[in-house]
Amino acid sequence: MCEFSLSYGVSRLLQAFVRPPSIPLGLGYAIQRQADKHGVNLDVTPMNTKAATSYSLIVRKLLAMISPDGQELPPLFTKDVRMSPADHNLHNNWLRSPKNEKML
Repeated sequence: MCEFSLSYGVSRLLQAFVRPPSIPLGLGYAIQRQADKHGVNLDVTPMNTKAATSYSLIVRKLLAMISPDGQELPPLFTKDVRMSPADHNLHNNWLRSPKNEKML
């Protein structure tokens, strides 16, 4: 994720590597195939670090970037084809904790 303006370009950047803590039975091949397709080695740093499987840490970093004061979410943009998954994740997974409920 990046923050940018037309005047100054990219001003902040957040990159996170996400790895499931366990791979569901039957999905290992599909996951490895996608990793190979994108040139990601799942067995080396940063993919094998504890931070890559700490969803709460990734969410805290994301929320700190998009709402540093914890008050209000700024406009977030994504591609049309990614809107449904992005909307679902923001509203149903990331922000539905008691701490973040006030942001909805």
